[in-house]
Amino acid sequence: MSEQLEEQIKILKEYNQKIVELFSFSVSGAAGHLYDYDLYAAGAANRAIAIINSFSLLLPDEPFGAIALIRIHLDTLLRVNAPALAEDRLSFVRDVMGGAVIQKIDMHPQIALDNNLQKGSKLTDRNLVNVLKQFGARIESIYNNYCDDIHLSGKTIEKAVIENNDGIHFSIGTNEFVTEEEKMQAVQDMIFISDMFASSLGAYIVHKSSMGGEYPTPA
Repeated sequence: MSEQLEEQIKILKEYNQKIVELFSFSVSGAAGHLYDYDLYAAGAANRAIAIINSFSLLLPDEPFGAIALIRIHLDTLLRVNAPALAEDRLSFVRDVMGGAVIQKIDMHPQIALDNNLQKGSKLTDRNLVNVLKQFGARIESIYNNYCDDIHLSGKTIEKAVIENNDGIHFSIGTNEFVTEEEKMQAVQDMIFISDMFASSLGAYIVHKSSMGGEYPTPA
């Protein structure tokens, strides 16, 4: 592993502590209350840290597996923001905890219209990307780039088969067709997602401190 890649992974892993500190402050220091969203955020924070750790372990020697985790990390970022975009914000978390599928939940109609979406739009990943890209334009390119990495696709085949003047060559379990540049791009994209995730938790803390009970306290 190059020194540059090692340094980037170190920067990525620093977000683990940031996420823990933000969540801890949310449940103990902000407004002094526990809301439904805190339960939702707990699951998102736990998942984000697990993905960061798994990605960091895999990237040096198993980059193909690591890169597939980026889309999952993005999914966590998108969905941690979903409650604020829902039509019924008060019931969102309890609906999800009760088994509701997020992509079938209605987006708030005004938010949909403000983002050139139709009234009645759902909280699909694509619609969440369309809303959140105004806060970070790279979200859309990351979404488009890594969707293929969680499906068996042409991109999957390209990492196992290469054809040149010498014929067809296979790489099965060796990761030799993943370049150092691709590894660097992958970790930088993970850093971007992690930074936006931390910012989302920070924005919730600011909102929570002033909302005075907009979200119901869990029973």
